[in-house]
Amino acid sequence: MRNNRMDNIKFFLIFCVVFGHMLELVDTGVWYKIIYSFHMPAFIFVSGYFAQFNRKKIISVLVYPYILFQCLYLLFDAVLIKQNLALLKIQFTTPYWLLWYLVAMIFYYTVIPYIVHGNFRILFGAAAFLSLIAGMDASIGYYLSLSRCFTFLPYFILGVGWKSLRADQLRKSSVFKIVNVLLVLITCYVLGRYHFISNLMLYGSLSYAHGHYNFIIKGILLLCGINWIFFFMWIIPSKSIPLITSVGKNTLIIFLLHGFIVKSLEHIGGIFVYSIAVNICLAALISLVIVFLFGNDFMGSLGKMVFTGKGIEKIAGYCRHQR
Repeated sequence: MRNNRMDNIKFFLIFCVVFGHMLELVDTGVWYKIIYSFHMPAFIFVSGYFAQFNRKKIISVLVYPYILFQCLYLLFDAVLIKQNLALLKIQFTTPYWLLWYLVAMIFYYTVIPYIVHGNFRILFGAAAFLSLIAGMDASIGYYLSLSRCFTFLPYFILGVGWKSLRADQLRKSSVFKIVNVLLVLITCYVLGRYHFISNLMLYGSLSYAHGHYNFIIKGILLLCGINWIFFFMWIIPSKSIPLITSVGKNTLIIFLLHGFIVKSLEHIGGIFVYSIAVNICLAALISLVIVFLFGNDFMGSLGKMVFTGKGIEKIAGYCRHQR
């Protein structure tokens, strides 16, 4: 049975992912910072919420799409963006741009058996510790997305252990809601008013030396991400919303495909040539079009057949049946 609230949250988050990438072509100011303070922490939390260890699914829905889209994006970048096929270099140790998420998910899903059979509080504490000390190592960075794997690991573990925490009961507490909203407002105010938190600090891919921050700021950002998650878990409705809830089922396809459009618009240029306010509205509109274009049930079904291992499984099954 589908969880409407989580599908609604996924819709909102995938829109923020697309909009955040679109804002990189327009303005990386306060809206950009606010989005980056929660969209990937919350998305990884949702991934953990639904996570189940399944070797076949890891290969079909994570490994296969990563290999496929790593090749497609590298080819796209060399041929259409840089227009020089000689620059094409197929490799799988450094994920192309947004594909770091798939590599992180491969790592997270592989260790699920250790998470579900362990003590949640100890595991979460250890993950938070790893997240903080990861910034001290300038050598890991983008290689196999190791820096982001460690940085965002606490959110995944929080998602896995959410039901056992019985955190949903907090929805009944008015005091919790007031404090939660106040912290969200403070987060937005600080990100908009002060500049000691830069965009680089929000990516999770840079060391303290390269991002010019420290474990205290990273710890604060970790707590902010967790607070955002609690906020979304009670503020977003649990009822089915026409169009929105159904799109929430197809976020993987949106995630995998939207990068081609964003990079194409960046290469073409001349799109965002108006005032900042108009450009932001235009970016939001284009983002909505992308979300609904790739997130409808037809594209979702087609995408899962073509861009994951499910299509290969069906073909293999058909061939075995024919024999």
